[in-house]
Amino acid sequence: IKDWKDALNRVQMVLTATIKQFSSAFITGYCLGSFWSIISPPVSILMNRGAVWGLDFGFLAAMFNGGNMVVDLFFSQTKDQQKVQLWHVVLRNFLLAIYFARNKTIPRMIRSAVMYGG
Repeated sequence: IKDWKDALNRVQMVLTATIKQFSSAFITGYCLGSFWSIISPPVSILMNRGAVWGLDFGFLAAMFNGGNMVVDLFFSQTKDQQKVQLWHVVLRNFLLAIYFARNKTIPRMIRSAVMYGG
């Protein structure tokens, strides 16, 4: 990163791509969840299955895409592709552990992230 303007451009690129990925996956999850709601009874009165599935699909896709872009940003000068791929896996597992432990306590989330992240 050369200067603050370059840093802002890179952050904007990461945010734009992550938001696009979230919205695309949300629409896919919403359509699949809505279709599944037609086949089976709804989950609750307040929130339909399409919205729940859409949020899950969207957050997972945004985490994968954003994490990969952040790793690429930090290791953009590295010629060692094995190192870059290793960090892709470590960050993805770290984020997934936090995401799947989101309904538990903070210490359990941290424990899961450390255990599965590396």
